[in-house]
Amino acid sequence: VVGYGSQKKVNLTGSIGQIDSKVLESRPITSTTSALQGTIPNLQITNSSGEPGQAASINVRGTTSINGGSPLVLVDGVEMSLDLVNPNDIANVTVLKDAAASAIYGVRAAFGVILVTTKSPQKVEKTSVSYSGNFSFAQPSVMPEFIESQSQFAEWMNEACLNGNVATKYRADVIEKMKAYEADPANNPAYEVIDGQLYYYGYSNFRDKMIKKTSFTQRHNINITGGSEKTRFYTSVGYLDQGGLYKVGDDSFKQLNTRINVENQTTKWMKLGFKALYNYSTNDKPHTYQSKDIWERVVFSQPTDFIDAWQKDPRYPELDQFEGMYTMNNPYKILQDAGRNKTDEHDVWLTASADFDILKGWKAHVDFNYNLNYQKESDHSKPLTFFDGSFETTNGETTENWFEMTNYNTSYYSFNAYTDYEHTFGGKHYLKAMIGFNQELTKYSTFSGRRYNILNEQLPTLSLGSGNHETSQNGYEWALRGGFFRLN
Repeated sequence: VVGYGSQKKVNLTGSIGQIDSKVLESRPITSTTSALQGTIPNLQITNSSGEPGQAASINVRGTTSINGGSPLVLVDGVEMSLDLVNPNDIANVTVLKDAAASAIYGVRAAFGVILVTTKSPQKVEKTSVSYSGNFSFAQPSVMPEFIESQSQFAEWMNEACLNGNVATKYRADVIEKMKAYEADPANNPAYEVIDGQLYYYGYSNFRDKMIKKTSFTQRHNINITGGSEKTRFYTSVGYLDQGGLYKVGDDSFKQLNTRINVENQTTKWMKLGFKALYNYSTNDKPHTYQSKDIWERVVFSQPTDFIDAWQKDPRYPELDQFEGMYTMNNPYKILQDAGRNKTDEHDVWLTASADFDILKGWKAHVDFNYNLNYQKESDHSKPLTFFDGSFETTNGETTENWFEMTNYNTSYYSFNAYTDYEHTFGGKHYLKAMIGFNQELTKYSTFSGRRYNILNEQLPTLSLGSGNHETSQNGYEWALRGGFFRLN
């Protein structure tokens, strides 16, 4: 498969890599992009995080430009996100790596082209149904090593302060009590309140308290194919449920892919086709306060921080009012009770096509494509109540109280028409020529609203707030029209 057609490998002059569906079938796949990792030389797939639904970046042949760049991805000739494609529907993937191979797509192919061909209806005598499913487990692969001694951490922290010419953080008597607790935790207190100040001598492991050892992912696919001699169909339904690694404040990503592909051999010289796709995905995760995600808070947590909620202590009955509360900016509390960031995306594709066998060796193709993408995102910054080291209540870094909703709408139209002629003269002189036309139009709009001082933290909505309103609107349109040709 090359741009707008196919060629025998012996006639290729550009650098091209290709795989078929068999390569993907044996892999525990969470996303189509990640499934291509390590399958084609010079195709680099990089996962920036293990967050459910996180898209991977794609690179062909190394450094692109100082401003970055990514390859053009075409699914059945239409520009589309690779992660919207059900891996089970892929027939083959071709990567056009150099200018000679990708020049037909113009400047948009400056960083390479990835061509995805999906499965089409096959000639079968009867309807067949197939099912495939996989269950997989994921683990954090890159985690820092945490110090396992609170007293050693305190001593090293003090040493760093001295090297930086700033005041030390831990008193010598506090470090000695840490060492005593390490040596005999049964006969030494884990914490004390002295002159209204909390001193913690125990060890806090936020990673074990907040992060799972493994997460579970499941994918299910059902394919149905059948038809008659003239009319054939292929339809599929795929479902992905990817769990996250948070022990509390659950994070998850779910995706539904549906597809139907119908072909009709109307006459000996004309074949009509119709494709319809519907994709739905939902992502639910905790709100990020002050641009510090949970992983950052875990990595930069300190083993000397008081990790658990305050419980009644007969030594300090005057502090019973703080029962169930956490120390200021406690990462576990933020993960457990933070507001939610939710995203729902609906994506519809409709394609009508026609193929013509005009004369021997002379063929033509036309298609029209329409895409409607609607995305709704909500984000809730909910204030949380903590107590500080002096047992004063505070909201810490979670002071902002607002709810925001954003809608994104994209409409895309494309039309392609091309014809090619192929012939071998005298048994050894091969000729193939192709000429075509392409036109595309994209319309994008977004609308966002935010309301402050939300009155009901459990049911946040823009209409239930006593603070200011903020609204914003944006949009753009772009279009292109061009012709192309190739001669071999």
